[in-house]
Amino acid sequence: MAVIMLDEAHERTIHTDVLFSLMKKAAVKRPGLKLIVTSATMEAEKYSEYFNKCPVFTVPGRTYPVEVLYCKAPESDYLDAALITVMQIHLAEPPGDVLLFLTGQEEIDTACQILYERMKSLGKVSISLALVSRFLFLTLSFLLSLSLSLSHTHTHALTDTLTHLIAIAQCL
Repeated sequence: MAVIMLDEAHERTIHTDVLFSLMKKAAVKRPGLKLIVTSATMEAEKYSEYFNKCPVFTVPGRTYPVEVLYCKAPESDYLDAALITVMQIHLAEPPGDVLLFLTGQEEIDTACQILYERMKSLGKVSISLALVSRFLFLTLSFLLSLSLSLSHTHTHALTDTLTHLIAIAQCL
């Protein structure tokens, strides 16, 4: 049996739509393959309908205290200012999570690369980055092996998704 988890399903792009289509077809071809589709905000019934009326499980969420930080004045380079703040929080505060909202995938990729390089220069690249990197490698390996068993048309459709995952892996 194999399990694939598709998280943040509500954040739809052409990449995720292609991935969902491929995963749906793979699940039909391979009955032992189990798909877990998660999201905090998606319309679960629509996804259940799409994935052959699969069961829906609702897990109640928990809330955590959140501290929102704002700049006192506009920044000329908001991305650099945000990344400096993330590093200050990471290095000076107790362990926890930092949520940074950015404008799009390119900016996220850039931020990821910059943070990685800055942390590496400080000798502070954490084990969690190594684990995420390994997870992405395994995901890429699975998708590449899946592409070998698909038709040429489906393999071509998988290219953008693989390219996107490779870009994320290179950030790590």
